[in-house]
Amino acid sequence: MDKEFLSTQEAIDYLGISRQGFYSLVERGKITKVKKGSAVLYFRCEIEKQKKERKINRYRGR
Repeated sequence: MDKEFLSTQEAIDYLGISRQGFYSLVERGKITKVKKGSAVLYFRCEIEKQKKERKINRYRGR
């Protein structure tokens, strides 16, 4: 897979969240969905940003 993008399953595994939780982030515009040919991909930098934000929010007790 492209280094700039992650597949749906790769993103879910990286974030450690449910499929439903992942799609919720996509629907709320926190993660951008990109169509590349027939594949649906997500920007790696946005997934990494979400991981960091989730870590910070957990630390703050949110």
